[in-house]
Amino acid sequence: VFFDDLPALDLFQQWLDKWLIVVKNKPEYFGDQVWVDEYDNILGEEDRLLIASLDRSLDQSYDWVHQNGGVFIPAHIDRTANSLVSQLGFVPPDVNADALEISPLAKEEEVKMNGWDKIKPLIAGSDAHWPERLGSEITFVCMKNTGLVEFKKALRREKGRYVAPGKFEKNI
Repeated sequence: VFFDDLPALDLFQQWLDKWLIVVKNKPEYFGDQVWVDEYDNILGEEDRLLIASLDRSLDQSYDWVHQNGGVFIPAHIDRTANSLVSQLGFVPPDVNADALEISPLAKEEEVKMNGWDKIKPLIAGSDAHWPERLGSEITFVCMKNTGLVEFKKALRREKGRYVAPGKFEKNI
């Protein structure tokens, strides 16, 4: 989810906190869920299991994000766990989303075979849960300037704007 400002992002976090199914994290099984400062000092730990589901549907989530001016992009749709494909077995052709994010594991043949690039614009993310993986995947974005209005235009491919996963950028 993308928003233009921190107050909107804070409001989204409150909405997530309201609907996150509360399950206590077991660090020995799921790993530590800590937040750190720029020097890697641990500032705190989240007790709730953050991979738990929201008590909201995909459509309800999309609607809330759009009502609050945001952009909604399901993450790592192709992963074997915690993804649209792992949960539904496919990506619905009428999915309520502004784009679809593919993981570093996505192959061009898989994208074409499943027609994901025909359903919605694609972006790529590093799916980084460890700092050393940050930036391992990129998305090229052509916009007139920064900001959510321009990003939305790029997702719609308006007037020469576009988004493309870095590994597939040659196909634009």
